Amino acid sequence: MDNTQLSVAVWRPADQWQTEDEAVALRLKHYRRNNRLFLWTIGVPVLFVLIEWIMGGLQVVAAMCLVALVVMAIIAAWHQLVVGRWLPTAETLLATSPRRRLAACVMAHRPSYTVLGAGDMYLRVRFVNRGLRQVIARSGEITVIGPDANGNAVVFVDGWPIPLPARVAAPTAQAAPEPTVDPAKWFLARQAGVSWLCAAGASLLAAGFIYDAQQPTMAVALDWLYALLFAGVAIAALASALGQHRLSRLLTVGQWLRYPAALASLKGESRRPYVDLTLHVSLQDGRSQKVVVRKASPALMANVYVTGTLWVVGPAVPGRLSAVGVPGHPIVAAARFA
Repeated sequence: MDNTQLSVAVWRPADQWQTEDEAVALRLKHYRRNNRLFLWTIGVPVLFVLIEWIMGGLQVVAAMCLVALVVMAIIAAWHQLVVGRWLPTAETLLATSPRRRLAACVMAHRPSYTVLGAGDMYLRVRFVNRGLRQVIARSGEITVIGPDANGNAVVFVDGWPIPLPARVAAPTAQAAPEPTVDPAKWFLARQAGVSWLCAAGASLLAAGFIYDAQQPTMAVALDWLYALLFAGVAIAALASALGQHRLSRLLTVGQWLRYPAALASLKGESRRPYVDLTLHVSLQDGRSQKVVVRKASPALMANVYVTGTLWVVGPAVPGRLSAVGVPGHPIVAAARFA
């Protein structure tokens, strides 16, 4: 059977009081933190420009930082407008309103939003990527909390414990359906693309600092320090991209296999949206096997906890790296059987 067509049990939000769900609460915390983070990051290019100006090195890097300042300011303003204004309403709806399961279909999508037909209304939903649109098209349902008197609502996609900003929209004609893709492979390809972009940007900044270091200014030592810093960022981003490609290859070694699993421990910080999971899975011969999942997303954690199942591509081989996740969903991570 095609991996994308497997019918599997997945996480769904509770009937009410969704803020008590640990995965949902974690994502709300990151929404709040990201609003502050975007505002703080505006100061980074400003700081670089000021330091370069004081040290007499306003050249290539200063121009790059000014461009970065404009881009970051636009992103911060957009995020505050979309998420910052919606977040207080979302927290109120999640704490006070019951969920509704509604028949849904994708009507249209743009780079910044997707229009969904949900029951007898239309919703403009943010952060619905192509993988999630594939899930909606296959399941034909979403979970909606709200809308309130102003038309604001919260949307959940099956298996995805991330509250999505939504607002009632005008009726929209349905566009042609997107070509079917494997959401897990699509997700990894997108993550690898982001990593390659970060590597390219950091490399460009490192090259700019190296160029500035060749000029007769007072900032030579500082320029070399920044060049080494961004070279390190580029190497880390490159390693991340290669890791995503390796994980994508692991998805091709076999079919998804289901293993009963129990959470043994998790390690992580509330400041980052990933945790390290240690699980005990039951093999077909009755033995118990320990599995360590590095950088598991809240979505993977929630699905394992709720369903008591870990889906693995291919057989469980001790010491070997395997792909784990949720079939047919943009949820995938690397795991190693002990």
